[in-house]
Amino acid sequence: MNENIGPYHVIDLPPVRRVLLSFIDLFSWRHCIFGLLEVDVTVAKQFMDDYQVRTGERLSFTGYLTFCLARAIDEDTSVQAYLKGRKQLVVFDDVDVLMIEHQIGQTRVPIGHVIRRANHKTFMEIHREIRALQAGPNPPRKEAPSWLRLLTLLPGPLTKLVNALIRMAMRRDPAGMWVAA
Repeated sequence: MNENIGPYHVIDLPPVRRVLLSFIDLFSWRHCIFGLLEVDVTVAKQFMDDYQVRTGERLSFTGYLTFCLARAIDEDTSVQAYLKGRKQLVVFDDVDVLMIEHQIGQTRVPIGHVIRRANHKTFMEIHREIRALQAGPNPPRKEAPSWLRLLTLLPGPLTKLVNALIRMAMRRDPAGMWVAA
């Protein structure tokens, strides 16, 4: 098992779901989902404002959203399941959330940081992890791997072929494709 991911188990995909996947593949060129979600966060914002007045510390709203997301996914981990081949699903037991932005000068930039096992952490643990990362030194800028830069130079049809090959490799071994963040 890849040490960069937590425990997972593989389950068989029910035949009726396999038929659905075949049907979806017929329209793969149309896989677009748009959604608009409205959530009332008045109570959470009020709590954070009150906490800041009491302690002087500003709580992370991103941490709050991460906490809520991790708890919701933990209730039904199949929403983060990964297709392995055409007949199996890989279901991860832990919820890892990739996120965080960092202030560099006057600009906020996204950096890759994975909050591991977010479904087992309290809001304050997630908040402290985010603040520790933000307070730390600016992460070194990494150059894209040379193979990735070469992919950007490929003409459209070859790009689609390479993407299909990568997807095929990911379906064969989803856990092997994850890289430490």
